[in-house]
Amino acid sequence: MAGVAGQYVPLATYLAAERDVPYRHEYVGGMIYAMAGGTAAHNLTSQALALAMYSTGRKQNCQTYVSDMKVKVDDLHVYYPDVMVVCDPQSLDPYLQTTPCLIAEVLSPSTRHTDLR
Repeated sequence: MAGVAGQYVPLATYLAAERDVPYRHEYVGGMIYAMAGGTAAHNLTSQALALAMYSTGRKQNCQTYVSDMKVKVDDLHVYYPDVMVVCDPQSLDPYLQTTPCLIAEVLSPSTRHTDLR
């Protein structure tokens, strides 16, 4: 991933580079941060939530995404939520969503502070 730790990286540079890396990074305050892996419990909880959201969302033409779809909060913040539901038919970007109607994060003691932002 392009960029030096603690150095501002333009959003377009982050988005282009993120498509070609083997592991994920979040974009926080214009800086790039590698993401840590999750536990089995975290993964199973995310899957259960996504499954529940998927069956409900499909009835209303919504899409449910898990962990590999980015959400752009603003020009300085892009995250990978654990589960995200998007019901906007205009949302066509295959890599990034901007209009979710639901975002869910599975909290753990080590990530709680970060995930609540």
